[in-house]
Amino acid sequence: MPRQMLMAVIAGLAAGALALVGGRPDTAASVPILGLLASLPLFLASLSGGVQASLVAGGVATLLSAVLTQSLAGALYFAVVYALAPVVITRQALLFRSVATGAPDDGGPEAVGPDQGQAEAVEWYPPGRLLALATALAVGGFVLIWSLTGGELRDLVAGGLDALLAEIRTQVADPRSAAAFEAAAGVLRTLLPGMVGALWLGLLIGNGLLAQAILRASGRALRPTPRAAELHLPRLVPLAFGVALAFGLMGGEGGFIGSNLAVILAIPLMVQGFAVVHRASRAWPARPWVLGAVYALAFVLSWPLLMMVVLGTADCLLRTGPRPAYSGPGKKD
Repeated sequence: MPRQMLMAVIAGLAAGALALVGGRPDTAASVPILGLLASLPLFLASLSGGVQASLVAGGVATLLSAVLTQSLAGALYFAVVYALAPVVITRQALLFRSVATGAPDDGGPEAVGPDQGQAEAVEWYPPGRLLALATALAVGGFVLIWSLTGGELRDLVAGGLDALLAEIRTQVADPRSAAAFEAAAGVLRTLLPGMVGALWLGLLIGNGLLAQAILRASGRALRPTPRAAELHLPRLVPLAFGVALAFGLMGGEGGFIGSNLAVILAIPLMVQGFAVVHRASRAWPARPWVLGAVYALAFVLSWPLLMMVVLGTADCLLRTGPRPAYSGPGKKD
């Protein structure tokens, strides 16, 4: 077995084990935080070995889930929630094309064609499109779940939450606390599916970036790491966000769908907002301190995150900064 495939098998075993240990709160050995890292080994195998390694790692992890849970449903759950996204994203992330730079080429007489004497540079698939693709997977997951429930997802969420919060509700005696509790419960009844989708998307982004950082440090990354300032989302993302917000204001089932989709679509726009801060602060002497303060405020408070969503939306719609030219399928590593 080639070394890369062996590493993919090991990554698949690690991913399956992390998902099982982190997803079984009924067992004493459960460590929920490990479940959040279940896709990290899959990204490590994918971004260092390509699509074939990604398929092997995801297949091994899915098979392990089927064996350990003794359930076809458990294997299907792992394949959809954890294994699918790394394969799809890796397939696009490793696309590239060669473009002429216009600089003199010192390759000698071997150069032929109309671009003879010009050096070539490699142009990788834009990170903004990768983020849009990951967002589309999250949106598709919500739509799929809503369809499988026959359009009764809202009632199912409300019923499950009421049963879960019933005991807590009886322990809230203070009227003000009770009012705040009911307000929070009402938000959860409406937005919980979108919040879960946003969490899934955030974990996908985080694990992918962490895997790329590890591979870059070890010299095993197949593509260079894009800079945060180079991120440019397609305009379709803020437009879809606006449509979802409009539907969210309508109320009813359409409002439920629109509100949850808006929560998911806010994640890439928030990331775009942070990219704008990175881009604008490149020439600032105190840039590390500024970025540190921005991220610290965003971690502690909620309003900076909303500001990032607004900033990211404006950046997409106004097309500030240079845009990547690459949009075709190109070549695959």
